[in-house]
Amino acid sequence: MAYENQEGGYESLAKKYGIPSLTTVKTWHKSYKEFADDGLVRSRENKSYPFDRYH
Repeated sequence: MAYENQEGGYESLAKKYGIPSLTTVKTWHKSYKEFADDGLVRSRENKSYPFDRYH
């Protein structure tokens, strides 16, 4: 919301909120623009699987 409210750019907002990567802020903003609040809900789904699982 801070970006939408023109409170700063990705880099300055990342610094302001202690987010190590401005890419994270960009990703959050893109998700918010596309899906509104639902785009910012953390997924509980495991999307990472060990390689050995399939062999």
